[in-house]
Amino acid sequence: MHTSMYHMFIIVFSAIVVTLYNCKSVKEEENTILLATNTRPLTNIKFDVTKDRLERGEYLTNGILKCFVCHSPRDTTQPGFPPIESMKGAGAILWDNEKSRMVAPNISPDVETGAGSWTDDMFARAIREGIGHDGRALSLPMYWNTFRELSDEDLASVVVYLRTLKPAKNKLPKRRLSRDRELELQKSSKLLAAPVKEQNLSDLLTRGRYFIRTADCVGCHTSWYKRNPGFLGGGNKLQKWYDTSYVFSANISPHETGLKGWTADMFVRMMRSGKNGTLDPVMPWVAYRNMTDEDLKAIFMALQNAPPVNHKVINGMKAGFCNVCEQEHGYGEHNEIKPISAVPFDQSIYPDFVGHYIHPDGYAIKVTLAENKLMVSEGGDPVELVPVAENRFEALGFSTPISFKRDVSGKVKWLISYWIGEDIFEKQ
Repeated sequence: MHTSMYHMFIIVFSAIVVTLYNCKSVKEEENTILLATNTRPLTNIKFDVTKDRLERGEYLTNGILKCFVCHSPRDTTQPGFPPIESMKGAGAILWDNEKSRMVAPNISPDVETGAGSWTDDMFARAIREGIGHDGRALSLPMYWNTFRELSDEDLASVVVYLRTLKPAKNKLPKRRLSRDRELELQKSSKLLAAPVKEQNLSDLLTRGRYFIRTADCVGCHTSWYKRNPGFLGGGNKLQKWYDTSYVFSANISPHETGLKGWTADMFVRMMRSGKNGTLDPVMPWVAYRNMTDEDLKAIFMALQNAPPVNHKVINGMKAGFCNVCEQEHGYGEHNEIKPISAVPFDQSIYPDFVGHYIHPDGYAIKVTLAENKLMVSEGGDPVELVPVAENRFEALGFSTPISFKRDVSGKVKWLISYWIGEDIFEKQ
């Protein structure tokens, strides 16, 4: 999964409360819920129950997937607001005001008010394709678009484990969104084109990247609103679900303004304790603390191998305008845009790189040539690509470094984008 076009969904999540219109009545708005237009018939697939699947599903659900952070009432008297254990999976109203209401449904096995009558494929289709058990299009904060990264086996493990939860009787209202938002959601689901194979998770770097992708660390820890300093560079303005204020995500890239200088042990302690309980509950560390030291260190390794981003964010300081992300946040006025240091490069081959590149998920990057300058765009205004090494380019305001790859005939066929590993776009 890649590009700011995809992660612009995070903007919708963060801003949805203030962009949805007033409704005449709850009952009237509930009737506007629309079914997904991009859907598929349900199958009769049934996941076999095994000890390994039960253990793996429990680990994933309570950890990196943070399912119960949304799908359970939370104890607001404790640091990090952990899920209430006796109501695990019972669902919760995430917010409810005069403009909108968002509900995480009851996914416990209760037949009357929960998921007791759901089939395995209803779970599977919702988790990875964004289509509810009743056919409705799902909305953020359900992270189905990153849960698509889950392997088929991990998906089966999650579903098998959810079946073992204690049934919790908790009848919840339906969501209430604007007609425009429902129309937008109606077309948002994405069907999986092929099975998702297991990765070699014995390799720590691969494992860390797998967890980062499924958890959508990039989505929360990247600034999408104004100017994007780069993936994982922090500055995403997130509304707190428990009040009306905001918090800005931290830079977790390996830059001196981020996690450079940190050790793996420091990272583990932070994830375990939430900075001794002071880390805002918007950051679901109460779920991540359930992961093993080895898995948390794998995540840290993957973060250390991501491109560094120069952007310091400090919550709790007086907000100042930041030229790097063009927002107002703590330490913002001290941040400066630093020019990219170019290396010599043969500009005569620039025309080889020009083209329209498409990711398998449909996201596009366009490379053009203007006055002997190589330009790149993800749908917005093009910015100049600057050569920083042999066949590696960066651009101010563009989310990742990129490179180009030729086929056996010598023609440029692919664009490679670097963020958490590599994403390959094919030239059309």
